[in-house]
Amino acid sequence: MPNQKLREPTITPEELFWKNEVKSNHLMCSVLILFWGLWVTLGLFSIVHIFWLEFKPFMTFFGITTALMAPAIGITLYYNGEKKWIKTMLTFVFLICVGIFDTYLGYNLKLMLVVPMLVSVRYYSKRLTWSVCIASFIVMFCSCILNTMYGYIDLNMIDVAKEVTLLPDVDPREVITDDVINKEKLFWSQLQFGFLPEALVLILLTILCVKIAGRSQNLVVEQAQVSAKTAQLETELFLASSIQNGLLPNIFPPFPDRHEFDIYASMKPAKEIGGDFYDFFMIDDDHLALVMADVSGKGVPAALFMMISKALLKTQAQNGHSPAEVLAKVNNQLCEKNPAEMFVTVWLGFYEISTGKIIAANAGHEYPAIKRANGQFELFKDKHGFVVAGMENMKYHNYELQLDVGDTLFLYTDGLPEATDLTDRQFGYERMLGALNANSDCDMKGLLQTVHDHVSEFANGANQFDDLTMLAIERKV
Repeated sequence: MPNQKLREPTITPEELFWKNEVKSNHLMCSVLILFWGLWVTLGLFSIVHIFWLEFKPFMTFFGITTALMAPAIGITLYYNGEKKWIKTMLTFVFLICVGIFDTYLGYNLKLMLVVPMLVSVRYYSKRLTWSVCIASFIVMFCSCILNTMYGYIDLNMIDVAKEVTLLPDVDPREVITDDVINKEKLFWSQLQFGFLPEALVLILLTILCVKIAGRSQNLVVEQAQVSAKTAQLETELFLASSIQNGLLPNIFPPFPDRHEFDIYASMKPAKEIGGDFYDFFMIDDDHLALVMADVSGKGVPAALFMMISKALLKTQAQNGHSPAEVLAKVNNQLCEKNPAEMFVTVWLGFYEISTGKIIAANAGHEYPAIKRANGQFELFKDKHGFVVAGMENMKYHNYELQLDVGDTLFLYTDGLPEATDLTDRQFGYERMLGALNANSDCDMKGLLQTVHDHVSEFANGANQFDDLTMLAIERKV
């Protein structure tokens, strides 16, 4: 029987958002560390003269950003990112650090402020994204003022100023803080040709990021809803599987006080619930009914049809009819209301315990296999009738089998010979007989386990395509 477990409780949207927020805090923390590494890289490049940076301003700004980032990173790691206010702290520390970086270099780097906004989208929060956008405008504007006041200004802005005759005689390479430069006019020039275009780009990117954040929010909610429906469906399938398994005989030995025979059966469905079924039950003190059946299709419809078929077969068998008569009556009953046009193949036999004689009928099912005492398993090619529930008023025919002491009867569904490996080769009847004969002298449980092991080895990890159901009975006395 399949060993199934219930799915863990469904995660709510709030729990999904919180898990995402914690992961995003760690991501933001990692980005801050990388940004600090960028500062270090600039310092190293300056030391090896790849490009030149003023040492004192560099150390000042590097010290400020380090003083901001180090506590933020430390707090995040200390709380493992599991505080509501950590995302706000990390986002705005990153924003301020990028603003300081832009103020120091001043070479058209204001759009680096887009980076904190892009990272903030990872939180799936439209409010946070808009907040970062507004804060970015403030930081950009402050950076523009500081650049003009302290000389950290893009030299391209000086070229622009010259073109508008603000600085007609100034060489762009001259020190910006020279008295020749009109800082007020330069500031307005930088505001007009630098801040405003970059602000426009930032607005457009913010709108895009807000839409992404909103869509991400919706996806998280949809994911939670799908997860809840899936969990409910899996729970229902688990209960259905439990009910189905409970309908099949699954306690062995089933008749502890009967030592005339050894019987064992197993079913391994391809899905949570299957369409195959086996059954065995005492008709009277000397007769044991044996059933092996396979419903067309898989999943819930096949399982429902299986349960109905099993109940009808048992009811008719206990009414004193022969196997052929049972199949005929059940066939007509199932044909009455069968909108899905499903059918079931059935092998039905009545085993007389005292003599070993079996009266059986086959409705389109697989050939049984028989092993005589001290012999090997071979297929018994009985006469097939039409499938049950395929057409009304079908006739079925009985035939007899004789089991002597030591003989074994093996029943199965087509999921056994049609089991496939990774190359779509089928297990086949020869391999099935080989598996049966590999350990034919053991008890019935061991016999079925041997066949299972051979099928698993042959499949080599391939997905199970069909239900695998088997039953074996040996005459002991």
